[in-house]
Amino acid sequence: MSAPTTAAGAPAPRASAARAFVALCERDLWVTVRHEPLAFLSQALLQPIFFLFVFGRVLPEIGARTELALVYPERRLIEPQVRAFVDHAFGWFAARPVGCRKCAGTDEPRGHTAQ
Repeated sequence: MSAPTTAAGAPAPRASAARAFVALCERDLWVTVRHEPLAFLSQALLQPIFFLFVFGRVLPEIGARTELALVYPERRLIEPQVRAFVDHAFGWFAARPVGCRKCAGTDEPRGHTAQ
């Protein structure tokens, strides 16, 4: 099987994934700037503020619990770096209650319910 050629017989230029990605980004940027720059800027600036407000203020006030699950298969070979990270994270979170203002900074056990 031969390489594709143009009508003049020269080899056809190959499009790379990087060129396609850059072209798509340029097109998206052009459309954003050309059609609705104010809407884009306001959304890009306000979204992080709303994110912090909801996750930092609203959810803790209504008693939403923050949980983290670190799961890895037992009795299977995993990378030592992954095992070290899981063990470190488990020890760190076991020593520091997350999302509970009642016992934040105290040595209370984590078994109680937040009120």
